[in-house]
Amino acid sequence: MTNREMPTILTVTIGEGARLTGMSQTRIHGLIEENRI
Repeated sequence: MTNREMPTILTVTIGEGARLTGMSQTRIHGLIEENRI
């Protein structure tokens, strides 16, 4: 990465994350609580 390139930040809601990954919203919440995502 050069000095001019910035990483892309991707932000989605819990519901969107669940839909995109196929995981349940409960699982997403659990992963967040475990600081895994």
